[in-house]
Amino acid sequence: VQYADKYGAEAAIAASDTGHLAVHGQLLSAEWFKSREDRAFRQIYVKNIPSTWTEQHLLQLFEAQTLGKVKSFTLKPSPYGRWACISFHEADHAVKAIERLNGCPTGDPLSPSLSVSRFMYKTERDKSRVGIGGVVGLGLGGGLGMGMGGGGKKDVDACF
Repeated sequence: VQYADKYGAEAAIAASDTGHLAVHGQLLSAEWFKSREDRAFRQIYVKNIPSTWTEQHLLQLFEAQTLGKVKSFTLKPSPYGRWACISFHEADHAVKAIERLNGCPTGDPLSPSLSVSRFMYKTERDKSRVGIGGVVGLGLGGGLGMGMGGGGKKDVDACF
């Protein structure tokens, strides 16, 4: 809902906080709008998935490594290899997936290591790539930006 002015929004939020905002007997929740960039992310993008891995194997790996439940899961082929979009119920599980599985060796010579990064819509990717004087925001060291690096080589046993 968009209010005509700040005062109407503040009144709705105050009513929501005290349990006095209802429609047809159903309590509503009101809060300030947060842009997509300001919200905690719950989706990750995974690429370099070996062709021998099943959907079940990938799903079990991500749930075991994050101790979180996957909300939705899509595995797709592309000319460059298979990729997946994974959505978690909790944002901290998405962060754990990136920290624990980005750069992990797969044992497959055609897809030697997983690339795991925060899922970004095309408009977000375009904004993060172009900055003053060239390309910025690629996360080359920590692996949290665009999945361009994992912050170093990881041991197979540490990942699985």
